Amino acid sequence: GGQSVRMNKAIIGTRPGEPPFKLKLEPTDHVYLPWTKDSTFITSVTITNPTPKIQMYKIKCTDNSVFRVQTPLGFLDPKASVELKVVQSAKTRPDENKHFLMFLHQVATVEDKNSKKDLSKIWKGDNVADGVTRVQAHFTEPPKKKTQASVRVSKNRTNTKTEGSVEENKSPQRKSSKSAFIPLNAEKGSKMKPVEDKKAAAGGKKKSNVRVKKSSANTKGGKTMGNTTEDKTAQ
Repeated sequence: GGQSVRMNKAIIGTRPGEPPFKLKLEPTDHVYLPWTKDSTFITSVTITNPTPKIQMYKIKCTDNSVFRVQTPLGFLDPKASVELKVVQSAKTRPDENKHFLMFLHQVATVEDKNSKKDLSKIWKGDNVADGVTRVQAHFTEPPKKKTQASVRVSKNRTNTKTEGSVEENKSPQRKSSKSAFIPLNAEKGSKMKPVEDKKAAAGGKKKSNVRVKKSSANTKGGKTMGNTTEDKTAQ
């Protein structure tokens, strides 16, 4: 346990004596590449250049037979971003506490960018990079923080025990749960109080229609969140 913690700290970020990394990364310190036998997994990392100068970047992997970055060398204009694919194709499950991507960058010129030379010959050397950082590679599923968030939303909407029953029980369950949201939005229109007073007598039909529509919008939002989580994992 103690050894793996030390190793994790050693393979994330900038080490003592190295120049600080001046570009922006997303994700910042962990890349998840879930391993499954006989399959390939692809995700992406985004590099952004917030500096006023052209930057040349280089990305190194601990073992290219385990995972690799497509287009590991390139240029970034000021304020520009690039999204790069990271491909995991390991034959056996990799060590969880060993692998990382190393990101380096150095200031480049317009002449460098327009040069016909091979990029590896334009790169001046790892030891003269202007910034260095590391992102740890994990071969398990990412933490399910986003799933927890969607469950919270689901509970607020329906109070159901499982998300699977949300779609089947959409309309009847949303009527009571969404009533908590309608007053907040309707206060601005100053018509909410009379409508609430009429609810008991009139059965709240008009209000019910509003709730159902908003519920269906929220359901779409919930589906979008789920899709987003899956897309992010799968990229």
